[in-house]
This record gives sequence, structure tokens and C-alpha cells, in this order.
Amino acid sequence: MLIFFVLSGYWIAKTVVHRSEKKGFGWTDYGIDRLSRLWIVLIPALILGGILDCVGRYGTEAPIYLGRQGTNALTFDVADRLTLGDFAGNVMFVQTLVSNPFGSNGPLRSLANEFWYYVWFPAIYELFVRRRRFSP
Repeated sequence: MLIFFVLSGYWIAKTVVHRSEKKGFGWTDYGIDRLSRLWIVLIPALILGGILDCVGRYGTEAPIYLGRQGTNALTFDVADRLTLGDFAGNVMFVQTLVSNPFGSNGPLRSLANEFWYYVWFPAIYELFVRRRRFSP
């Protein structure tokens, strides 16, 4: 996981610096690029994961989906996290901040981290670059 964030950070930094130096950084183009990259994977994963969790929770009533298996992986009833609010929170990348990861998919928390890195890095970079450009 750490290697993924390092590589992702490298490519995002390279993209932001290149765009900033080439034609000036634009939030609209950058946002469309980042969101399409994330949503093209996230939304189908949420839908498929939700379907599979519903089958496991309501179709088979397997103890692991009820939080009764005794494992550290799922210590809660998955039904509590199969809500429209949790789904929307994951689409907006606020899982673990405002909502739970959707269903049994706990690793979705890493996408929230990635999204907020995408937001904060260019904001901070642009702040320092513009400050440097306009300072005497």
C-alpha cells in the first residue's frame, strides 16, 4: 500500500508541476482527470460489492456478514453499512470522515486518502508557486 501511495504521489506531483509550468494550473481539467480516474473504478466496485454483500448478508445469512464470525475483519453487521448514505459518502470520498466504507469493503478508506491528496497537494503547491512569483 505504501508503494502505491509513493508512486501515486510522484505522478500527481509531476502532473501538477507540468501543468503549472506549461499553461498554468486549472482546477477544472485537473478535477475532471482525477475524478474520472477514480470514479471509473469506484462506482462499479461499490455496486458490485453492494450486490455481493446483499447476497452474503440476506441470501446466505453467513455469520461473517452478521459480525458473529469472531474475526477481526468484520466485527459489525454488514447491513448497517449498506445504506444510501454510506454509498453516497464513498462516492464523495468522505468514507471514514463522515460515513463508513460501503458494505464490507473496508479498504475503500484508502480512496478517500488518495482523493484528498489530489485536492491538497495542488492547492499547497499553487499557493507556494504563486507566492514565489509575486514576491519581490
